[in-house]
Amino acid sequence: MKHRNLLLAAAMMFGAIAPATAAKWFVKVDAPDGNDGKTWETAFNLADCISKISEMNTGDDVYFAGGEYFYPQLQASGNAMVTGIKMQNKPVNLHGGFPADLSGTAVPELSYPTDTPTILNGDRNGNGKADEGDMRNLIFVQTTKAETALLQNPQQCLIEGFTLKNAYYAGTKGTELGAINVDMTHIVTIRNCVFTGNKCENAGAAFSNSGSQTHFIDCIFEDNEGQSAGIAINQSKRGDAEKHFKPSAIVERCLISGNRGIGEGKVAGGSAIRLNSGSVYIINSTITGIKGYKQASIHMNDGTQLYIASSTIADNEETFPSTGSAIYSTGTPKIRIINSYILGMENDESVPAICLSEMTTKVSSVLTSDGGNVLGKCDFTSAEEGGEAFENNFASDVVIAGYDDYKDANTPFSVFGRTGLQDKGGFSKVLVPNTFVRPYNKSDFAGLFKSEYKCPVDVNDIVDQRNVERPAVIAVGAYDESAVTGIDAVKTDSSISVSFIGNGLYRLSEAADNITVSDLSGRILSSTYGEIVNLGAYPAGVYIIVADGAVCKVVR
Repeated sequence: MKHRNLLLAAAMMFGAIAPATAAKWFVKVDAPDGNDGKTWETAFNLADCISKISEMNTGDDVYFAGGEYFYPQLQASGNAMVTGIKMQNKPVNLHGGFPADLSGTAVPELSYPTDTPTILNGDRNGNGKADEGDMRNLIFVQTTKAETALLQNPQQCLIEGFTLKNAYYAGTKGTELGAINVDMTHIVTIRNCVFTGNKCENAGAAFSNSGSQTHFIDCIFEDNEGQSAGIAINQSKRGDAEKHFKPSAIVERCLISGNRGIGEGKVAGGSAIRLNSGSVYIINSTITGIKGYKQASIHMNDGTQLYIASSTIADNEETFPSTGSAIYSTGTPKIRIINSYILGMENDESVPAICLSEMTTKVSSVLTSDGGNVLGKCDFTSAEEGGEAFENNFASDVVIAGYDDYKDANTPFSVFGRTGLQDKGGFSKVLVPNTFVRPYNKSDFAGLFKSEYKCPVDVNDIVDQRNVERPAVIAVGAYDESAVTGIDAVKTDSSISVSFIGNGLYRLSEAADNITVSDLSGRILSSTYGEIVNLGAYPAGVYIIVADGAVCKVVR
């Protein structure tokens, strides 16, 4: 399976090989107590999975059937120490979204989102929202080994196919906060996950990371809220380990939308992402609809690094105009941007998109444009270098707003209109520009994120947010309407036709012995036979069906 290859590559990169004899474990919502978890028929329930996970070995795979899982009362009283699935020193791989009617040890390959989503719900008090009495966090990955041992034998795991909701933390500090918390684990890959409805009165309502490398692929962070920093992604220092374990987050093909900073009287410090330490890489992703309270959607502290490529950050609100709506930094961080929209808030043009504060150096030593960006208003009044030098620094950009010139500044409405997020067939929705601007050849852009920005993992920088390959001349931002579908050059065969019969099912005009279904990129999703093709597990979009060599296109 694909995740196996991913983990093997990660292990080789860090000098460790995942065990060849990894075991399979299974979990179902309605499983009785006391099962051994070794087959779907004898699957664990959530309580037994939590109690047995410490006995599993590093690299084991745990498969969850679809359904909504509520956490048991793990402690007699108190919310502060309640944690859910806790992987300490022996991380396993967690996979959600499997049909509940599987048998034996069958593990079919899934295309997310599935028709049988796996929901981890921290709402223990049953009132339908995250508040006092609910789970502090839902998944916790931690390494307590000494630094030298961890460097010699790094830990890694995969978490995929979950919706994580209603985690809540009311304390002022702590390590086990966030729906998912990662602490001192070298690499954690999180993909095809949705974080929604989580709340924290400290930092990191959805996800919190200290001393670890995290890679988000095709994830959604929506409708989370908090009174402090990093409501979607909070990245913090890890004490003395900071020397060897600076945290990093790679945000690839993700949507961060509708998260809210509600911390009146507190400094929110990034209502989407806070960089208190380390680096964040954002590629083919969208950040929009954030409601901030002090210090913008992305907040950076001195010495941190932010790299943005082919992404869209637009129409995020900020209560305090002086702190910017998209990016706010203090001190001397490092910011590099290429081929992206970085725009302010629509209803208040006085709020800059980017605000650099408390600098004692030149703007150009903090913020670098690598070209092809469409920017809103920027505020660098605290820097040694003013707007004129900044405009020279961004001379290669497609559009540049005049310094202190509110009339000509690019706004979300002028670029995207008022249509809001749209479903264009990917795992997450996108913002669609009124006019597509194409500043780069794909051949010149490919590989730049890895070679120039030194991204610690391989990313696909020539696709858009939907994971569809871009054309020869690529568009600015996360979504590219002319992205190659992989089907345009396919010649359809008039000898076969397909009719829709309901519930994601399609009937071929005649039965076939060999049927394959491919997605927009040409990736084979399934193989079958007969006359019925089931597309029910796949998102809206266009698919290629090849039946005994005859080819047709189907719009789902």
